[in-house]
Amino acid sequence: MDSIAIDSPEKKTSGIWTPSFQSLLWTNWLTAINDNAFRWFVIGAGKTYVTPGNEGQILMLGTILFVVPYLLFAAPAGWLADRFSKRHVIVACKVLEIVVMVIGVCSLLLASLTLLMVTVFLMGAQSALFSPAKIGTIPELLDETEISTGNGIFNLATLSAVIIGMGVGGWLADMAGDRGQSNIWLTGATLIGIAVVGTVISFAIRSQGAAKPDAKFPTNLPAHTFADLYSLFSMGRLFRVALGSLFFYAIASFAQLNIDTFAAESGSINETEKLPLLVSLGMGLGFGSLLAGIISGGRIQLGLVPWGAFGMCIFGVLLFFVPADFIGETIGFNFVLACALLAGLGISAGFFDVPLASYLQHNSPPERRGAILSASNFMTFTGIALMAVLYAALTFGNNAGSLDKLSSAFYCSSVSDSDCALIQEQVDQYTSAVCQQLSAADKSTGGAIELKADGFLAALPETLRSTAFSKMITSEIEQRKEADLQTSMASFNSSDRFSSSQQRHIRKVLQQSGKLPLFSSRSVFLIMG
Repeated sequence: MDSIAIDSPEKKTSGIWTPSFQSLLWTNWLTAINDNAFRWFVIGAGKTYVTPGNEGQILMLGTILFVVPYLLFAAPAGWLADRFSKRHVIVACKVLEIVVMVIGVCSLLLASLTLLMVTVFLMGAQSALFSPAKIGTIPELLDETEISTGNGIFNLATLSAVIIGMGVGGWLADMAGDRGQSNIWLTGATLIGIAVVGTVISFAIRSQGAAKPDAKFPTNLPAHTFADLYSLFSMGRLFRVALGSLFFYAIASFAQLNIDTFAAESGSINETEKLPLLVSLGMGLGFGSLLAGIISGGRIQLGLVPWGAFGMCIFGVLLFFVPADFIGETIGFNFVLACALLAGLGISAGFFDVPLASYLQHNSPPERRGAILSASNFMTFTGIALMAVLYAALTFGNNAGSLDKLSSAFYCSSVSDSDCALIQEQVDQYTSAVCQQLSAADKSTGGAIELKADGFLAALPETLRSTAFSKMITSEIEQRKEADLQTSMASFNSSDRFSSSQQRHIRKVLQQSGKLPLFSSRSVFLIMG
């Protein structure tokens, strides 16, 4: 009852290892890399524009701007996939991707965060138009008995691309520095280069002709989208499978957003340090997808779905109990534990998703497959957008931070009066030096200065240095705010001003300098579970 047998057709249309399917696979792989590289580059660079505690708003904005086109262009995307050869739609979307990346580089040259965010929207539009044609091509290129295995391979490749894209985007954001203004040539060469290579590969996809060449353009987009949704709703079990897919991607998006905050709260000091966590989640999802495809064999095993849901619940709850500050100079047990739990969450998600995706593709009427998959996309990305808003609400800065909330490794409030006087003397001297350098700093660079704290700390006993450093950084943050300068991590990382351990210390102080979120990242994982 939980599996659906698939009869082999008399004539095999293609196969997993044919050049056409492989071209589709690698075209999509490069597209997913570029989508995520650009989006996470913008998120990483965008966080340097806001005050500490408001990074969640940038995460929400970047996600919503990428997702909204999937809602606006659901009907045109489905029409394109049915009205024209899906191969032609894919190639045209890849050319559009090159254009969008060029616009993105121009936004960097103009130093415009607004234009960068507009480019995220355009990238989302390109992906929205690309998606139904891409997904609808899989059952056209594969024998029906290979659909589950093909989807497992496709998911594994896509998820690896998502992780690579996040890593590339984070690395580019780190290389770009404050407001994304450094090494623009590197950002442009990477993003445009990936788009060009993907476009070239897409030409090798075999054209199958249009599924419904007489389909009329949906001039009334809301009505057409509603009609597609109603059509999907009327298909009963197919609609319930689409609801399951919506749930999966909404939860996956929720977890992906939360890892960024999870890493920051656990000691990371740059975008690339969160990469092992993302790799663990993504490769777990890819491995789970591949394993689900292999287990399914020539059948669509819907019985795997509840097992995947159970695993997602368990691992989401366990992540709440991961000890704090596990990211440091060395890889310890707690770091490995966090990665293992995220991998388990990903594997469970793979078992949940592959049977649903395979069922939806196989059972959609061929002449309306594009419209049905587009309607499913509309539902899915509505869920993702709502999750982004929910995440921003849960992590909204609401509670005032304080140095007293830092652990004793970073700050101690119970010091003697004489020790307080010693600390305050050095803090005052540091503050005076900061004021002098900030007054001469170039505001266009966010007020980057070269002052180090080591000389001031050396005048204090070892036991007082951590507390003094917290007070010094708090004082500098206040001076920066008064001068209307940036108070992000990037603004503290000019040259070799601070060691990596000091940067982790600064991250903790920065978190307490603004509004603290309603829920920590660990609490968000618990809510998700």
